[in-house]
Amino acid sequence: MKTRIGLLAALLPFASTTAFAGIGVVGGFRSSGFKDVDTTKSQFTGGGVLEFGLADTFMLHTELRYVNKSVTDTAYSLLTLPILAQLNFPTGMLKPHIQTGPDLGFKLSGDGLKSTDFAWDFGAGIGLELVPLTTFFFDVRYSLGTSNVVDSPAADVRTKGWEYLLGVVFGL
Repeated sequence: MKTRIGLLAALLPFASTTAFAGIGVVGGFRSSGFKDVDTTKSQFTGGGVLEFGLADTFMLHTELRYVNKSVTDTAYSLLTLPILAQLNFPTGMLKPHIQTGPDLGFKLSGDGLKSTDFAWDFGAGIGLELVPLTTFFFDVRYSLGTSNVVDSPAADVRTKGWEYLLGVVFGL
């Protein structure tokens, strides 16, 4: 009984009577690199957003984006699917938030590189709801590659990068 009451108390802040969904667009730039390599390169990134609000303070934020993780002469572009848990701290029109979650990339181009890239993203941002059911947002994220992206087992090369993103989500 005590365990059930403790679990209920822990989940209470996430309780809501208003679940919601939204769809939108996101774009920005990414400063890409490879782990243990000092060289980075800034590239455009952009795509679509799908959000599922599980509570007023907790949501699932997903994207499908084109990302260029090329560095110097190494071309590596992917279609990425970040699936981020987002904790919101709503204060009226402003909605600061933090995010974390896996980011799976599927190779579009890149010789000698694997067809998938797995990373873990950490980020923070702020949303601004100027019009009901329409939220503009700015996010800053760090993406830490957790898998070797080269085909050679002799090398261990992982991606890394900062992302600076602007977007808008329209409630459904």
